[in-house]
Amino acid sequence: MINHHAFRCLIITVSIVLVASQCLASVTAEISYQLTNLGDDRWQYEYQVANTGTTTAIEEFTIWFDESLYENLAVVTQPPIADSWSEIASQPDPWIPLDGFYDALASVGGILPGSSEGSFAVSFDWLGDGIPSDQPFEVIDPVSFDTLSSGTTFPEPATLILLALGSFVVLRREGSTGK
Repeated sequence: MINHHAFRCLIITVSIVLVASQCLASVTAEISYQLTNLGDDRWQYEYQVANTGTTTAIEEFTIWFDESLYENLAVVTQPPIADSWSEIASQPDPWIPLDGFYDALASVGGILPGSSEGSFAVSFDWLGDGIPSDQPFEVIDPVSFDTLSSGTTFPEPATLILLALGSFVVLRREGSTGK
């Protein structure tokens, strides 16, 4: 025999979970980057943020910097983006340990669904081997501070081509020296 009260509670719970997941899924973002070496171990990420969601503008996002790989973060975004977003960089701290972050909050409106905005820029010292790569990010509700969406940044196609060419040159040199 089915307990109708328990069945109703189950249906209501499932409905709430489905509605909540749809609300959270309404903001989806993609953040690509272009990577530039500024000399020695100083680098710069330039980010392009795309709102691939269907209903909500992106008003705030945070990109995380691993405490063991980055230091001396500096916001270097230029106008007009710098004029319409409030940006901060918080330094990574390996002694706590605590990742650093770059956070951008829209002054007005944000990034509407189906559109993108670019040239958010952060420079930093790279502590890792090789070159800097992808980072975790979150889209934040600036009122409740809830995470609306999350993901990982990815290189723009131009960056991928440069990385491939660099790898090809290194492999070619190693091949010609007999290593």
